[in-house]
Amino acid sequence: MDIVIAELEDITRAQITNAKGLSHFFMRDETTKQFKQVTDPAMIEVALNAGDEGSYYWIHTKDPSTQAFTALTDRALDRPTERKELTGAHGGPMVLKWDE
Repeated sequence: MDIVIAELEDITRAQITNAKGLSHFFMRDETTKQFKQVTDPAMIEVALNAGDEGSYYWIHTKDPSTQAFTALTDRALDRPTERKELTGAHGGPMVLKWDE
């Protein structure tokens, strides 16, 4: 439990990012010619200003997560009430009796 509490702010920010949609930036490694994920903003800026998308770098985007959005709003704004339908025996009307 303490681990979760210690990381709560970072986890919440990650869920917010996931709810908005994720982007992954990949840059071609000059030695292996393979694309590798880059997270350093300075390297991303250099790549965007110097190369051609598709040959030097590419960006993979993931759609926003409805599940992450729902989880965040349920916790932050309170979960909406859920309608429950009650029926009597065999799906018929419910009969309530009070003894006085």
